[in-house]
This record gives sequence, C-alpha cells and structure tokens, in this order.
Amino acid sequence: VKLQNALNIPSQLLTPREVLSLAPGVQEENLLGGAYCATDGHAQDPHYITSCFLEAAKRRGVRVIFKPVVGIRLAGDQVVGVRLRDGTDISTPRVINAAGLEAAQVGKMVGLDLPIKVTGRPFLFTKPFSKEILRPLLVCFDPRVVLKQFPDKTLILLASPPEDTERETIKSGWDFVVHACEVAVRVFLPMQDLQVMREAFGLRAMTPDYQAILGGVDGLEGYYLSVGWGGHGFMMAPPAGQLLAELILWGTPSFPIESLNLRRFQSGQLLYEPLT
Repeated sequence: VKLQNALNIPSQLLTPREVLSLAPGVQEENLLGGAYCATDGHAQDPHYITSCFLEAAKRRGVRVIFKPVVGIRLAGDQVVGVRLRDGTDISTPRVINAAGLEAAQVGKMVGLDLPIKVTGRPFLFTKPFSKEILRPLLVCFDPRVVLKQFPDKTLILLASPPEDTERETIKSGWDFVVHACEVAVRVFLPMQDLQVMREAFGLRAMTPDYQAILGGVDGLEGYYLSVGWGGHGFMMAPPAGQLLAELILWGTPSFPIESLNLRRFQSGQLLYEPLT
C-alpha cells in the first residue's frame, strides 16, 4: 500500500470492520484487516476488450497479419525481417516479442534462451447466485483464495493448495474442485450456497522471479521483449505497450524499466514478486 500510494494510487489499509462493510460474509475468524483501492476495475470479457484494442489499432493504420512466424532474419546483430510460414519475408528493423506462452520459442529464433516456464492454474465458474453476494475482488492469502462475482451473478473461484509454490502446475479434477469449494466457504460464508457450473484451466508464462521481461536485448539491435507477465499480461498490456513504444521512438521511456531487463537473470539481480 505504501508503494502504491507513492505512485499516486489511492489504496488504503482496512480494519476488520471496514473489510466486513465492503464484503459482508467474510469469515471474521483470523481476519486481521485488508487493503482496498476504490478506483480499481475489472474486465468481465477480456476477449471482447482485446478485440476492441485490435480494431482501434486498425483505425490508426496498423496492418494485422494472422499468419505464423517461423523465423526472424538477422544481419549480424541487427534485426532485418521476419519470415512467415507461407514463405513470405517481411522486412523490418524492429521486432517485439510479445508472444505470451510461445515467447521462449520466439526467443530461440534469434538465439535467446529466455527463462520462461509455462504453468497452469485451474479455476471454477459457479452457476448464478440469486443475488449479488460480493462486489469487490476478494483475495485471501491464507488460505489462498480469489473470488469475483460478475454482473450476471456468476462467480469465478481460484484456490491454491497450501504447498503451492506458484511455479508449478496445479492439477485439475475432482480433488481440486473439492478443495477450492471447501476453502472458499472458510473464507466467505455465502459460498456455502455455490453450485459449480464448470472448471476451466489457464496457462501462465512465468519467469524465475515472477516479474516480466521488458525492454531491449544487449547485443541484439531492434529486438524487444514484453514477455513473462504470468497472470498480469492483460492488465499490464497498455502501459507496457506505451513504454516500449517510447523506448523504440525516443530511446528513453517515461517510466524507468531498466530493472526489468533480461540481463538481471545473468547478473543475479532478480526482483522477486511475492504476490503473483
């Protein structure tokens, strides 16, 4: 919260009573307090918003090609183009690797071994509740549970086992469903009425310190990275895109990103993110 306030984000610490006023139904046992930001938002349909980004880019003159890239052409240490699967060569002095789960594969096209591991997380969607039971996003760290109710009164539920290290894939299946429902009720009493509609599974591209890799690459002119965002990529895409554009156009972004450079994994200066 202190860091967020320093960046002009109006987060605040809450007493247990204030937590209960925002989320009635939170179990009071072992509740020490919370943190909350009234200006936070959420996206109920990330796919729709992503398509809106795409259409906005087209209106600005961006040409979009939906064809697989199979290679990146170099002239010495300078990017000069990309090759598509159909054999088409596109000349360009700059390439941005923002390939998500395939980022490591795209890195190998220029000889980079990116420290990215793909892990999975199952989560549950409930049937609609009869009324709104939870307005804010609720995140509990012990036990690890995330709850969010959507306007249609359905709710998404994520839960991690106690031994979870955030680096390994959690297995989906009946054991996960039972565990997730049990801990959800322990944290938020109205979940005792939940009815599971379906289980889904999401993949994340993680780095060793759980932080993204953003910026250029030493010794490789014209190749830029925006990879390893884990579960934060959708949220961080707008500022990351702006900062990379500033770096490419002007050489210096409006916010320092040097600490997210790839070289930190070589120097050992990692930036561990404790709350992935």
